[in-house]
Amino acid sequence: MNLNILTYAIFFSVISFITIKVGWVFYKNGEHFIHNLMPEDPHLVQSINKLMLVGYYLLNIGYAAVILSMWETITTIEQMIRVLSEKSGIIIIGLGLMHFFNLLWLNLIPKIKKSLKISKTKI
Repeated sequence: MNLNILTYAIFFSVISFITIKVGWVFYKNGEHFIHNLMPEDPHLVQSINKLMLVGYYLLNIGYAAVILSMWETITTIEQMIRVLSEKSGIIIIGLGLMHFFNLLWLNLIPKIKKSLKISKTKI
């Protein structure tokens, strides 16, 4: 019995839900971080936040779709559970790493802006 179609449906449903839920939380709370970087232009902050959300969705759902092509034929329930765990875990870890990478950049940008302002005043 080929369980690939069932596994694909479960995988894509779970990953889509996680991606959309996490993306929405980032969208709602991330605007505050971006606003701290650009307090003078609230419209730009909203635009950047929306673009980041769309990019996040495209990247993660696209990666989930591409990873489906790399699966072997699934013939047992045990294999289905193993593959679902491995592939879902890889994507969830990737989401977490991407989140921390974005937080790192959000913390570095003010320091970079500050150093650029200091170097401009010295010239």
